[in-house]
Amino acid sequence: RPELSSLPMASPSSPLSDEERDEARVGLQFMVWTGFFSPEEIVAELREHFEALEPSWLSQAVNEEWQKKSAAEASWPAVTDCDRLGDAFEALHQLGFIAAVCSEYTQTSALATLVEAFDAEDGFDVEPVGHCFACGQDVEAALEGAGLYLAFGDIDDDDDASVVLGRQIRDALEHAGFEVQWDFSAATRTHTPRCRWKSRFVSEPSGEG
Repeated sequence: RPELSSLPMASPSSPLSDEERDEARVGLQFMVWTGFFSPEEIVAELREHFEALEPSWLSQAVNEEWQKKSAAEASWPAVTDCDRLGDAFEALHQLGFIAAVCSEYTQTSALATLVEAFDAEDGFDVEPVGHCFACGQDVEAALEGAGLYLAFGDIDDDDDASVVLGRQIRDALEHAGFEVQWDFSAATRTHTPRCRWKSRFVSEPSGEG
């Protein structure tokens, strides 16, 4: 799946081709099943990149996929792998990791967004030691049953220090109940081969009241 921001915008004066419509459908399916986006956000994102999409078709397609995911969620366990991943990330935050799953599709854009968000929040209560994250490509692979890869690194890009951080990430993931594959190299991402991506969408609090 190409990153949406890399797709050429369709001309609003011409109808979408079947190929473009299929591309939009693949994009909305991905966005729904990641659990990152609300229906309104999905519609807005796709309208930005496919301006010729008929609003009625897009709204119906998003709603149908959303209902399909909602039905699937009824059979999910109360605590999913995504919940356990959140527990592992919380433990890593306490150790000074900038850790998250990012909706940005590539590793490069995800890391940039992660660092920017960290700076905007004025950091943590502890001195940051490094990062640990998955990008949209990693989530896509997990949705397809390939498990989840996590990139990581020392805050100063020191390989020896990164290996130490990798051990801490492995320990946090194992404590959360994951099987972890990693060769103790700073150049290799950790892999949780049995991680199944089942993420329920949780709306952000409005801050009102």
